[in-house]
Amino acid sequence: MPHCKSKKNKKHRTRGSRGCKIGIPCIKDSNTKKHHDLMVLLPNDKEKSVRLFRITKLLDRLEFLGYSKVALVHQVFGTPKSNCKDTFDPYLDVINNDSKGNRRNLEVYYRLHCIVEAKSDLGFFTPNDIMDSYDLVSLAPQNDGILEAACLTATIDIITLDYSATNAGLPFKLRGSNVNDAMNNNTGLEILYGPSIVNTAHRKLLLQTLRLVESVSLGKKDLNVLVGSGTANPMALRSSGDICNVLEEVGRFKRARLSQSAAAAQMLERAWRRRMGFQQEGIRITNVRVKDTKNEESETRSRNTSESNNNDKNLETTQNEDENEADEGLGDG
Repeated sequence: MPHCKSKKNKKHRTRGSRGCKIGIPCIKDSNTKKHHDLMVLLPNDKEKSVRLFRITKLLDRLEFLGYSKVALVHQVFGTPKSNCKDTFDPYLDVINNDSKGNRRNLEVYYRLHCIVEAKSDLGFFTPNDIMDSYDLVSLAPQNDGILEAACLTATIDIITLDYSATNAGLPFKLRGSNVNDAMNNNTGLEILYGPSIVNTAHRKLLLQTLRLVESVSLGKKDLNVLVGSGTANPMALRSSGDICNVLEEVGRFKRARLSQSAAAAQMLERAWRRRMGFQQEGIRITNVRVKDTKNEESETRSRNTSESNNNDKNLETTQNEDENEADEGLGDG
């Protein structure tokens, strides 16, 4: 009888991206190993106990899927109210500890997401206390005018392309000029996969949005494109490897690997620089660098010494001129 290999020697590939285990990233670059999901919606249940339970399930699910950095999103229509600064305070215990009471291995950020339809609401997006209380600020435009203004606004970190707002896809037309304006301000574009999982009718719209972004952003490597869940349902969440494989194979989206790692990390750095006040008009945030205090002190000292030397020289010249004038006056007398 021919020799048959036993099933024990056969290597079984674990479920996930390219056979990798859950929680272990597949990306080889050391700078892009951590997976991000910067669009996890807060549950909107009326009872506080139900909200706490659902937030716990969400964070437990994300931690199990191998994510290291996530953002809980407070979604508002129009402009937020003044009391939204303390939105996440009742959930701090659940955010920091899991259902067993152990410390979470997640870095949780707070994000403000505004769905804007009127241009008058764009006046809110200026430096204020409400924006500074959140780690990230994003906007979902609902028409062409809001999209153009949002791409030119430097205080917005992420622009969400919400294809589920209408049955026909995006409520605006994404143009190359919009992408250039967003790239100049280092603003990221975000695509959500959660609505296509919850509602199967939106899967075709997701593929259309992916192809639109891919065609508009050709040759623009500096553009940051993010992929987030955009759902409050724990069962609609997927691991980063599964999402990247689906977007690459089905949607032909080449930026899938970077969308949940390097691009998301750059958006967090951009938001931190905006909050710290390092951003300046006309300068890209990636090019802004913080000077060392030692160099600043040495520069100020050198300037002070040069100014003092110039003042001494001016005094000497004025004294010499006065002496010459006095000698000339005595000679004339």
